[in-house]
Amino acid sequence: MNDTADLLATFVIKKSPAVKQAFFDDCIFIFLFVSNVSI
Repeated sequence: MNDTADLLATFVIKKSPAVKQAFFDDCIFIFLFVSNVSI
């Protein structure tokens, strides 16, 4: 099940760099948000 999800995610990311970029931006935003809340 997990392997299938990983393969699907990899497929989507390879097919669409924009999706990868958006996901990366979201991760940074969440990380900064959590960091600010922690501090």
